Amino acid sequence: MWKTLATSLRYKHEIVFTVASSGIASLLLPRGRIAPSKFKLPVSILDNSTCNIEYNDVYGKLLRETKLIIWDEAPMASKFCFEVLDKTLKNGMSSYRNSKQIFGGKEPNDGYADINIPRDILIENFDDSIVAIVESAYPTFMDDYKSFNYLKSRAILGSTIEVVDQIINHIIDMISRQSKDYYSSNLVDHIEIYDNRIIEVLTPEFLSSLRTSGFPNVIKLNVGTPIMLMRNIDQSEGLCNETRLIVTNMENHVLEIEIMGGKGHGKLIYIPRMDMSPSQSPWPFKLNRRQFPIIVSFAMTINKS
Repeated sequence: MWKTLATSLRYKHEIVFTVASSGIASLLLPRGRIAPSKFKLPVSILDNSTCNIEYNDVYGKLLRETKLIIWDEAPMASKFCFEVLDKTLKNGMSSYRNSKQIFGGKEPNDGYADINIPRDILIENFDDSIVAIVESAYPTFMDDYKSFNYLKSRAILGSTIEVVDQIINHIIDMISRQSKDYYSSNLVDHIEIYDNRIIEVLTPEFLSSLRTSGFPNVIKLNVGTPIMLMRNIDQSEGLCNETRLIVTNMENHVLEIEIMGGKGHGKLIYIPRMDMSPSQSPWPFKLNRRQFPIIVSFAMTINKS
């Protein structure tokens, strides 16, 4: 029952927790899950947050028997995640002699390994750096941009979202004749606005111009475009935040896509438009944006990858 409820890994009669900081990374771990789901952490975690784990429930008992916690992409998580987990494990181990130890005596492991990056890869003889990057990563793009196998093993990593946008816009322009634009629908949550005069200022044009990470206003797509999911939709089917997909058919209100990588690799699914709001709004009002929960992923930032 514990294995079913907590999806942990037993090895040589010892229990190991495998978690990751992102959805796509969790799919690569044996029975892995994202840390907030595994340890019942709140989505917006603060210094005074707590894990929703009781001392005597199934999770509490399982944690006390766990020998090792493997946390992939641990440096990407907030420090509050580890502080809250540390307090929870210490409290959960209160009847044990090692309750004063860090993480209740559990062995933390971030799965880090050295990566050797070849330094003999140089891009030369190009006046435009964006063109050079695209030509290097996608050398036969115009012939193979609809090929599933060609796209699944390629992606360009950029240092900032501005660089990524330049690369994606250049690639989209190359195939713009066959592209379709999907515009978002934007509304303001009136519940959090106490002065009705503000509503008059927040016009649809203004709301459409607003931009925040993970909430695209306009998405330009065509069949064969690689995309990345920006929401957890159905983890059992491999549809997690940051899962890579490829567009196979486009309708006005739904997209047919194919999963690239992970346990759902090659499976066809359908994604509708969804209502999305930032958990921590960068503006003095709450924006409700109805759009497909995806971004184009010919290129992505290093953090997102």
